[in-house]
Amino acid sequence: AGGAAVDLRSALRAAKARERIFEKTDTHWNERGAFVAYQQLVAAIREQLPAVPPAWERSDFDPVAEDVEGLDLAGMIGLKDVLRETQLRLQPRRPRQARTVDPPGVPSSAARGRLVTEIPGSTLPRALVLRDSCFSQLAPFLSEHFSRVVYLWQTDFEVQDVERERPDVVIQELVGRHLFSVSPES
Repeated sequence: AGGAAVDLRSALRAAKARERIFEKTDTHWNERGAFVAYQQLVAAIREQLPAVPPAWERSDFDPVAEDVEGLDLAGMIGLKDVLRETQLRLQPRRPRQARTVDPPGVPSSAARGRLVTEIPGSTLPRALVLRDSCFSQLAPFLSEHFSRVVYLWQTDFEVQDVERERPDVVIQELVGRHLFSVSPES
């Protein structure tokens, strides 16, 4: 099977004209930015694997704004408890089916080295996602499209991970600033 690169920049620029898609006190996108990335990613996956259901629509969510303490950037300058953030979220109008099974009960957006979600009784395809911190907000959206998703916090492919999981789809997410340090091995 083939592969495809998904460049999210134009979709994110268009979304940025409508609303804030990144956190103000963090280097990551918020749930609204992650949703834009999710829609683009699912569309690209469906071109190669139509068994994956279409992406949810924005109308499937209610916009929510929540006041929280400053995030990563605020922490880097020692002002996490001083600076505040209005976190822009998307609350689903229907229940999510995917559940985190490893580690049990942890939110699928958690920053973990290995995280597994499953939809009980599902016959949907399986996915393996090699990711960094930018995928954390995207995972709850994507998990709804696969019977099982194994999220690994790593940038390099390990053959044994693919052999063990036998996924229908492998996704390698890289934030642009990490492209300078990634060097594929032959």
